[in-house]
Amino acid sequence: MIVEDRDKALHYLSKLGYYRLSGYFYPFRQFDGSGRRADCFAEATYFNDVLALYMFDKALRVLAMDALERIEVAVKVEVAYLLGKHHALAHEDPTFFQKDSVNFQHAKWLSNYQKLLNREKQKNDVKSERQSSFVQHHMHHYDGALPIWVGCEVWDFGTLSNLFRGLEFKYSDQIAKKYGIHSGKALSSFLYTFNTVRNISAHHGRLWNRGIVGRASLAAIKGPQWKRLNNEQAFTAFCLMQWMMQNICPNSEWKIRVKNTIKKFPIVRGGAVNEVNLQRFGIPDGMDLERWQLWNR
Repeated sequence: MIVEDRDKALHYLSKLGYYRLSGYFYPFRQFDGSGRRADCFAEATYFNDVLALYMFDKALRVLAMDALERIEVAVKVEVAYLLGKHHALAHEDPTFFQKDSVNFQHAKWLSNYQKLLNREKQKNDVKSERQSSFVQHHMHHYDGALPIWVGCEVWDFGTLSNLFRGLEFKYSDQIAKKYGIHSGKALSSFLYTFNTVRNISAHHGRLWNRGIVGRASLAAIKGPQWKRLNNEQAFTAFCLMQWMMQNICPNSEWKIRVKNTIKKFPIVRGGAVNEVNLQRFGIPDGMDLERWQLWNR
């Protein structure tokens, strides 16, 4: 590896840590004769190129967290509003959920929800009455049974995603259609992908070329550009976020920030050029985002 500025390299290694930064070394390593990654770097690998890739990935994580916070809040509101019209404690009532789902167990979900409530209670036990949250207020005055429009405030993204996956389709389908998605099952696959991306981003993991588990159902959205995407790559998750964002925050400049970040993808030198490129992020070769309505309207 070529270190052009030793002091700069030492500074970033001391701030980021070798282990964290080494996760970005991998695509810069040579292949050995058997096609495996060797322990030495490809020819003309520069520390500054590795650092630029890290900074690009950091920017992606910030963008993902911004969008996913808005998506989480919006979907929570939709779920709470729809189910709350039928029953204030719908989230605790198994009749609102699929009976024979292999991916959802209502009793298990309730157990996790109770843990979140207990955590909220413990957090507020150390506060004065004046400082306690509205969740604590309801727990104190209503025997701990929180209506769904209050209880949803303690859900994390995984809890929301799991609940949505288990909803009876007549409910999840209604919510999905608000976002231009034909089925609740498809939106559930989006939320599962979003939860994966959120967990990676929240824990400062490498995102740009990460394989995304869950494989969102892209058939739920029509259009030739969608057919070119790989639903196991990170860029596809950003496209799904933008699909949701255009419904939730139509005037947001989030998509502009994403495009500007993509334009700053580092141009690396040396032998890693075929490994460090936007195709590894998931943008198909030759795709022009400015000509795709999703990203230019």
